[in-house]
Amino acid sequence: MKNIHRVICFDLDGTLLDHEERIRPGDIEILKDQPEGTLFIPASGRSLASVQDIFYGHGLFRGASLPYPLVLQNGAITYLPGEKMLNSKVFEPEVQTQLVEIVSQFTELPFFMVTTTHHYVLHPNSHTRQTSRKYNFLDGDFIASRRKVPLTKIMAISKETAPLKELDRLVSPLSVESAFSLPTIYEITPLGANKGAALLDLLKALQVPDGVEILAAGDGENDLPLFPVATRSYAPVNAATRIQQAADATIFPQEDGLIAAMLAEYSDHLGG
Repeated sequence: MKNIHRVICFDLDGTLLDHEERIRPGDIEILKDQPEGTLFIPASGRSLASVQDIFYGHGLFRGASLPYPLVLQNGAITYLPGEKMLNSKVFEPEVQTQLVEIVSQFTELPFFMVTTTHHYVLHPNSHTRQTSRKYNFLDGDFIASRRKVPLTKIMAISKETAPLKELDRLVSPLSVESAFSLPTIYEITPLGANKGAALLDLLKALQVPDGVEILAAGDGENDLPLFPVATRSYAPVNAATRIQQAADATIFPQEDGLIAAMLAEYSDHLGG
């Protein structure tokens, strides 16, 4: 892909998707016909099946493989165009054992124990079943026989932030990556598995030239590793204050969409 001169990398939930989980009309039109010389790279905490549902549900690429490189599960898994897996990072066995011991203590919290293909549930409740249906998770209970299945991500969901903060305190000494994608969602991935590192791995594999313009947008803590990689980084106006402060600019996606807002701000930044 040596003819690429611009990369546009974007988070999905809260960024490309609006508050009703819809892709804005302007973005749909741009995504249908990728501009020449521009490479789109979605970067999400979601799994492949869930990301497929987003695009297919908006009438994009239905019945075909997604044409974009993908950064999924917060960088634990990357795909080349056409859904060809590039990398899948799993926890070191000793680290995974420690993590399972820690999360097992939080019996009031449901956890999704994620592999390349499945979301097994530890401490399931009615909410986890609804979440599995909503996001097209292939799930099952995280029973004892599955404790050594290589995991790519662990995700905790809570209505209260206090237990997640305590979980973060216990996890922080371990050799892992962790982030609050939302104040009520805490995600753990293997060391080195983050969106920024995954984006760089993809660009190298695709032989995108060094020095190419990279525009990146995201609204969560798990998007922060993208910002130092980018030529220009963006947070949508709905992002938390500290995410907006970390970005180069705050943008206001309207009907024209996220991508148009990114390109307009970048043009203004360069002086028109």
